[in-house]
Amino acid sequence: HRDQQKKEMLFWQPEEYEKFIQEVTDPSFIALFNILYWCGLRLGETLALNWNDIDLKTKTIKITKTWNDHHRIMSTPKTQNSYRNVIMPDKCFEAVCTLYEFQKGMDEFNNDVFLFGYEKPFDDNTVRSKKRKACTKAGVKDIRLHDFRHSHVSLLISLGFSPFDIAKRLGHTVEMVNEVYGH
Repeated sequence: HRDQQKKEMLFWQPEEYEKFIQEVTDPSFIALFNILYWCGLRLGETLALNWNDIDLKTKTIKITKTWNDHHRIMSTPKTQNSYRNVIMPDKCFEAVCTLYEFQKGMDEFNNDVFLFGYEKPFDDNTVRSKKRKACTKAGVKDIRLHDFRHSHVSLLISLGFSPFDIAKRLGHTVEMVNEVYGH
C-alpha cells in the first residue's frame, strides 16, 4: 500500500486549491475541503468531527477519534501520535465559522452533531463525488482525497516547517515524515 502511495502521490499548489474551492458552494463541503487541505487531517478524522472537537476561541481542532466509512463505525485514531490538536489557518477557520453559523440555526442543533453530515458522517463516496465535480469545473487535476494531506505537507515544507513540526501536525513520527515525504 505504501509503495503504491509513493508512486501516485499527487498534490496541489495553493493556486490550484483556490481554483478548486471556488467551485464548491455547499458550506459543509467548503469547510471539509478546507480542513483537509489547510490542516492535513485524514478523511476519517475529519468526518468524525463534531462541535465538541472545535474550539472557536483558540481556532483549534482536537483529534480524538476517526470514522471508518467501510464499517460505518467510530473508532480510535490510527496511532497514539494521531491524538493531537491542530490549529486552523484563518481561511480554514472562516469556513468552519460559516458552517457553525449555518448549522446553529438548524433543528436539534447541539455540540454532538457532526460537522460533516449532521446526524451521521457523510459517506466517503459523496465526498469523492463533490470533489470530482469541483475539479472538473475548476479545470484542475483530480487528486485523491488523501492527496489533500500530501498537498498540506508540500505546503508546510515550502513554508520551511521542520520534519518534527510536520510530524506533530499530521500525527506521524519524524521517521514516517522523512520516509514518505523525504523526496
